[in-house]
Amino acid sequence: MAAEEEAKSYLTPNTNKLETLDGRILYDTATIFSATALDRNSLILQHCLTLAKFHIATLCNADFIYEQAKERYDRAIDWFNKLAKGTVVLTSLPRIILDDTNSDRQPFSSGSRTKFNHDY
Repeated sequence: MAAEEEAKSYLTPNTNKLETLDGRILYDTATIFSATALDRNSLILQHCLTLAKFHIATLCNADFIYEQAKERYDRAIDWFNKLAKGTVVLTSLPRIILDDTNSDRQPFSSGSRTKFNHDY
């Protein structure tokens, strides 16, 4: 569960940030993570399993090679970051198309602060 939530956090777009609207690919995380059996993306599944193994390993006191698990975890997180930024693209994943026609956001804003007066 924690691994799935962590993976979702990397792929969920924050529509309150302007950088999200710069044309990068936005993935439909609800569809990606609700898929079952053979409908799941095998690469996403593999990286989520790596995250899950690391979370389980941190709870374990048995003789365990922590460095190897940490290295795999770091690689999985790096891959999710690249996927979220668009450096790595998976064409098989469902995407979100934002409708910019009704957006109130403007690419630029101008103005000044209100004048500050010391009234004594």
